[in-house]
Amino acid sequence: ARRKRGGRFSVLVPVGMASVGRRIGVRDERTPLISSDGGERRGFLALCAFLGVAVFGYVLMAMWCPSCTSVITTPPPPTCHRVCSVDASVRSAIVCNTTWRAGLRDRGEYIEMLGRLGQMLCADVSEPPKLSLDPDTTTATRSAQGGGGDLYFSNVRLVESVDTDGTGKHKPVLSDWSANARALTELRDGHENGGVEVFGDAVAELSDDKILADLRTAVKLTKANTPFVWHANFEIAWGERYGFWQRTFGNDTHKTTFAVDLQTFENESPELGLLSEKSTANLRGCNFARVTASTLVEKLADIAIATSLGFGDFEVQTTSRSGKSLETKSSGGNSSNTSPELGEGVVVAETDEAAARSLVVENTDPRLRNEHFATLHTRRGDMLGWCGTDPDALARFLWCALLNSTDEKVHHGDAPLLWFTDDDDGGYRESVTAALTTATEAYRRMHGTGHTTLESPGVVFGDALVEEVIHKHLVELAHRVNVDLGQDKHGRDNYLIYQVGRVIQDRAGAMSDAAWQIHFAYHDDNDGEPQEEENITESFARGSCSAPPNGDECAEDGPVLKMARGEEVGDEFENMLDIGNNAYLVGGDALVAKRAKRTKEAL
Repeated sequence: ARRKRGGRFSVLVPVGMASVGRRIGVRDERTPLISSDGGERRGFLALCAFLGVAVFGYVLMAMWCPSCTSVITTPPPPTCHRVCSVDASVRSAIVCNTTWRAGLRDRGEYIEMLGRLGQMLCADVSEPPKLSLDPDTTTATRSAQGGGGDLYFSNVRLVESVDTDGTGKHKPVLSDWSANARALTELRDGHENGGVEVFGDAVAELSDDKILADLRTAVKLTKANTPFVWHANFEIAWGERYGFWQRTFGNDTHKTTFAVDLQTFENESPELGLLSEKSTANLRGCNFARVTASTLVEKLADIAIATSLGFGDFEVQTTSRSGKSLETKSSGGNSSNTSPELGEGVVVAETDEAAARSLVVENTDPRLRNEHFATLHTRRGDMLGWCGTDPDALARFLWCALLNSTDEKVHHGDAPLLWFTDDDDGGYRESVTAALTTATEAYRRMHGTGHTTLESPGVVFGDALVEEVIHKHLVELAHRVNVDLGQDKHGRDNYLIYQVGRVIQDRAGAMSDAAWQIHFAYHDDNDGEPQEEENITESFARGSCSAPPNGDECAEDGPVLKMARGEEVGDEFENMLDIGNNAYLVGGDALVAKRAKRTKEAL
């Protein structure tokens, strides 16, 4: 505390130090300990002496007894828990006889959640390969076990004490169906002979209550060290995806598929001891399993990035079936530049976000870790018209994003831009590439350093680049990293193109903080949760393309979102109401019926 006395500022002795003041001759508890008039300094000198002795003593204690001076920290409590015994001598099985109707990224999260649930119950998760992805494709999510390899995903269990297989590597989240067939057979035989419980209803008989009852049964058997086979013939959905399932399949009398809301699972889990009581505890935040891009995808991304940077001769380091280091040369363009020197390691702080970035950087070729580039992803498809994704809107977005970039090279336009989209319209792709190129050149003239090393335009359509890299290098790289392509029948699909592009975008975010996306975000104007009675149409109307976590501050709202708010956008956008769920989102069931009636009359 300070008090002004006669034009001088003085530091006052706290009341708790009054006895000290009296011992050194101070008569008043509020007499200054440090005075600017030079009259009373004995208290100050005594305090300095006391502090000096205390510091000296602390240093000596630290030298003789380091543990005595260490800061005691309490680690945060885990959000999820295993209910099985420590030795986990009894292995059960969760068999998922269903297919996940979602994009590849959501599939990865779904597999990750299944793996975490399995780890809580000390159960292996198995899924028929033909159901790992859509039934109409022959590609499958194969597990890295027994000499095989993942095409799209690298999935591992992170419970060291139980699931380390002796080779120093983690076991995969999904059990290899063919390799695990014997174990499943033994479990089923155990049921016939007694001692193994088998449960789980057919899709047509499922309900939320039955699924929760099965979950309780699984926990009970796990705690009793009794093996089981749980036929989980349902999907787990969350957020708007669960709402979409309800609208699309909820009233299906044939009931060919069933989904349970993730929130329903999580509400039951704390009582069963699977999740903590904390409101923030959830299955998606549990650290028992992790699903990332496969090694094959990471290497293809290395080649694509090197190509965009103009490396003329880039060698990808891989590992053969025998474990020996191999090199694959990639012709990355017409430039005569050679590969750069080995980049320095990237040091990040130990936070959740930093740890995620560190993992992305760690899986990047060391020679690329110091490179700078930006990415832009525009989602159209079933979200066409939700955000502004026409060429002019994207050009404005790019200018804003470059101007706000925290990366120096990106900010000055000295880094390449790779842009991606789910729109397969060739005319749209060409128009956007041209618009972004023009915007980049204009931006450089105004904000560039004048030392741009990239050849104009510096804008690359990422999907085409990735497709070219896959066409040239897939077979050879797959052989070197031990991925079976099934006589070259797998891998040449949109799944792989998307996954490689996703890795490139993640790296742009980790290394340049410049992974931009045009994506819609549901949010409340009051930053609170929507009311329970609020329907999806009202929630959509209050959404935004510039709000976190999915939006970007430089993005613009599109015509469909504006129509949902009652704004006039022009007749030229009316046809967008017939795409996906746009009519329902804009005007609910009434508008859907009106559009259907108009279509019927037109026919």
